[in-house]
Amino acid sequence: MKNQKQLSFLRNIFVFFVVIIFTIIIINEKGGEIFLPKVQKKFNNYLKTNYSTINNSLKMNNITYKNTYYKAKIVSKENTNLYFYVYYSNHQIEDTYQ
Repeated sequence: MKNQKQLSFLRNIFVFFVVIIFTIIIINEKGGEIFLPKVQKKFNNYLKTNYSTINNSLKMNNITYKNTYYKAKIVSKENTNLYFYVYYSNHQIEDTYQ
C-alpha cells in the first residue's frame, strides 16, 4: 500500500512538471500575440502624451511582433509619405520621429 501511494505521488509530480514545461513553451511561442492588446494601449498612450498636438492627424497601422520587440508604423492621415515607427521592447518605447 505504501509503494502504491509513493508511485501515485511521483506520477503527480511528473504530470505537474510536464504541465509547467508545456505552459512555458506555449507562452514563449504565443506570448507576442497574447500581450498585443496591452502593447497597443501603451502605444496609444505614448502617442497621446508625446504627440498630443498632432495626435488627431496620426493613424497607427498593424502592430507586428518579431522575436523580442513590437513595431508599429504611424502614418499621417493627410500625407501617407510622412510616417515613423514606434518600437516597444523591454518595457521601453522608442520611436524614429524626426
